[in-house]
Amino acid sequence: MTAHPSSTAVATQRNQPMRAFPTVPRLLAVAVHGSLFATMCTPAFAAQVVADGTTITLPPGTYANDSGFGPDASVLRALRGGTLTTDMGTAVNAFNYGVNAAWAEGAGSRITLGAGVLDVRGDYSAGLVASDGGTIEADRVVIDKRGFGQGISVEGAGSQARLSTGVITTHADDSDGVLAMSGGTAEVVDSRITTHGRGSNGVNANRGDPSVRLDNVEVVTTGDVATGVWSLSDGDVRIQGGALSTSGNRSPGADFRGGTAALEGTRISTGGLGSHALVAQREAGTPAQVAGAGLQIETRGTAAARVTPYALEATR
Repeated sequence: MTAHPSSTAVATQRNQPMRAFPTVPRLLAVAVHGSLFATMCTPAFAAQVVADGTTITLPPGTYANDSGFGPDASVLRALRGGTLTTDMGTAVNAFNYGVNAAWAEGAGSRITLGAGVLDVRGDYSAGLVASDGGTIEADRVVIDKRGFGQGISVEGAGSQARLSTGVITTHADDSDGVLAMSGGTAEVVDSRITTHGRGSNGVNANRGDPSVRLDNVEVVTTGDVATGVWSLSDGDVRIQGGALSTSGNRSPGADFRGGTAALEGTRISTGGLGSHALVAQREAGTPAQVAGAGLQIETRGTAAARVTPYALEATR
């Protein structure tokens, strides 16, 4: 039996040793307000929606699963090659323990979300989940995550999650904005990721060689021990433009402990004690290989280096 990505993430996360600042485009703000207004004017659907090898297109509305618990009760779910598509003005409420807002599971399974809001409150859950080869795409979607879990979780070879012109906010401790692991691929474009809890990384490229792409993304963390972008294994991280900003203690802007990483035209700013801007080191296996170009780096905290010695060599 394959563990659900959220439960796997819980076990794995704690194994970790732990262009100018962009603003979310005006288009996003308009889309967000528009989708909120639209969801208030459309019907509510209390039942879970499952595309089990079928194709479903949902009308605008508010979707929730008020009675279920655990990942199998995820509000929107696609499995066994099923396809599920939502229209603009969709809200998803996932308030119970372990219930994800949307989960695409298995090769060929796909969920596509138009402009809307995902309100996720239960522990051990996420806003968007792609696992075991599933694909999930969201455009102009706001993810608000309260309780332990992630904004986006992607796990397993062939699994893909993509967010464009969106917003992710997590509020609990140890709750990453984006978690990618075990060969999964996460891509975020023209978006903002904010975490407020202790140990809540903006982006966590964890074990199993995942791939992460950030293009014009603003990542902000406010808690202690909350890295902007954190990478553990021999995966690959690519950051184009955007900004990484941390304000907590021992919260590096970017910390690469293996694999490869490339940053171009990115601004990195840290404000806390011991919060280095750019870190590259070896956690296991070969040291991280980091390439950087056109970076703007600022550190304001005590005992915080702009670039650690190994990262300085790696980025030359």
